[in-house]
Amino acid sequence: MKEKAFIITSKEGLHVRPAAKIAQHASKYHDRIDVIYKQHHMTLKSIIGIMSLGIPEGASFVIQTEGHHEDQILEEINQLLLEEGLIE
Repeated sequence: MKEKAFIITSKEGLHVRPAAKIAQHASKYHDRIDVIYKQHHMTLKSIIGIMSLGIPEGASFVIQTEGHHEDQILEEINQLLLEEGLIE
């Protein structure tokens, strides 16, 4: 199992458009991919799950992966968050 912490720098927080892209990307993998925020675990493969967390600007959250592509998934999610302007 691997995990990486992130801090949202976007004023909109983790909002719908990037959440949809992230969920769609995560769904390509059979690995377990979770987002953890304030002790709540949700699959990163569900836009509804991601949005239900309501992650605002300045919030810290963790992406946790388990499976064959752990490092690759974390790298790709990091890149997506950067491209969407959610982290710096």
